[in-house]
Amino acid sequence: MFWKKSFTAAESILSDPNYEGGNYALSENASELEKSKYEICQNIARYKRINEVPLKDLAYELGISLKKLDEILYCRINLLKLDDLASYLEKLGVVFRLEIDKGIGGKMLNT
Repeated sequence: MFWKKSFTAAESILSDPNYEGGNYALSENASELEKSKYEICQNIARYKRINEVPLKDLAYELGISLKKLDEILYCRINLLKLDDLASYLEKLGVVFRLEIDKGIGGKMLNT
């Protein structure tokens, strides 16, 4: 019981859009938009880590400030736009696809 309360408290703190202590954590009920933005941020961070790109070089490559890059690397998704994040992936040459599920609330869209 104690651990569940502690986990819930920690999740609440980490999911707060104003949290400044590290990476933002998605809440269990995150929207699809939030999940997409979070995943793109994670991919940009992975690109930086795998390719060992210095912060200044990555910011230059993306055409953004170091502050904006920090927002991306720390997944501050409330401060970021999906279209901007998608364009950053394109600049890095990272292949991605945005998919739309044809089911809506158990119903299918006819094509």
